[in-house]
Amino acid sequence: MSKAKLYAQTLLHAQTQKTESEMNQFFDNFIAALKHKKEHKLLPSIVREFKALQERSLQGQETTLVVRDAQDAQKYTQVLAGHSDTFNTENLIVVEDASIVGGFIAKNSHAMLDKSYKRGLIDMYKRLVA
Repeated sequence: MSKAKLYAQTLLHAQTQKTESEMNQFFDNFIAALKHKKEHKLLPSIVREFKALQERSLQGQETTLVVRDAQDAQKYTQVLAGHSDTFNTENLIVVEDASIVGGFIAKNSHAMLDKSYKRGLIDMYKRLVA
């Protein structure tokens, strides 16, 4: 892994952990450290890597909500808001699927929450048949 990518990962991690004022101080210290190490020529590469990492991390924040119809979408969007620690309802993509029967499936790049009636019916069938 290149030094530029390592530095970019460090910046991205710091950005998620620090407040804006702390980040300003961190960035000033970061630039000073690069100059001290005589690696300030890496700055353009670090910026490119940082933008790429940031775009990849933002892509994972989209949440897909699979429901039976549009009425269910409104109802389950509110339910999903209760899981805001895992699912982002601001970048919500609603997909209608008649095979769901009822309930919803929410998924993003990190997690999946299946509260569909279809899943419950399949589980019940497996318990009865087994």
